[in-house]
Amino acid sequence: MESLISQLIRLWDNYPVFYVAFSALVVAVLNLQASSRTSKVKNSLDFETSYKHKDHIKKVSDDVLKILKSTASNTELTEKLFKIAILEGREDETGNADYLNINDFLNEWERCANGIYYGVYDEKFLYGTYASTVTVAVTKLLPFILIRQSGVRERVYIKICWLALRWHIQREKEKGTICHPKLLRAYDALSIHHHRIYSKSYMHLYYAIAHTITRQPTPKYLLLEARTSLIEYVLEHNKPKSKT
Repeated sequence: MESLISQLIRLWDNYPVFYVAFSALVVAVLNLQASSRTSKVKNSLDFETSYKHKDHIKKVSDDVLKILKSTASNTELTEKLFKIAILEGREDETGNADYLNINDFLNEWERCANGIYYGVYDEKFLYGTYASTVTVAVTKLLPFILIRQSGVRERVYIKICWLALRWHIQREKEKGTICHPKLLRAYDALSIHHHRIYSKSYMHLYYAIAHTITRQPTPKYLLLEARTSLIEYVLEHNKPKSKT
């Protein structure tokens, strides 16, 4: 310890500019972090203002809430959402409105989830305000989402699914309850997928090499695994309860 102190004193005597430069660097880093945090909060406030005060978004959110409350059971809601998604609202004017409203609602939150993933929005700020809205709505809308993800549209709504699962797991931890294992598996698969696909770093090269050597799951397989887990969750959630 004494040797370290003596070395620092010697460094100060020989290179006093070093401490000035180091202090300036620390201040610059702290200012940059504070500025980044402020920017994220401002962007989050802008999103919140837009979400609460844009007439179209308010109407869409209210209409989606009505759809989710329009049935007496999970099974009926699942059947209704399947029909809306499969027919894409073509059966009648009301169905078309339902389809468009759900799409617009999910697209708005997909944009938000994308912003959170890339650090544009402050996740803690939005979590405190919208965790219940996102987790409940997206969980109930899973039948619609899963139909929309069929075929070549496997990446539709994957960011909002990732965010909703992330917040759902966090909520379960806060309540001291255990999250459904199929939701955990879906979240893990989506998280790994996003990191491999969207991470802007040399990790892309690392994962490409690692996959070649170890045959790690491909991004396409990870999406399939997440979707399979969510389908199993929906089917299990809609099983009729046995009478005792």
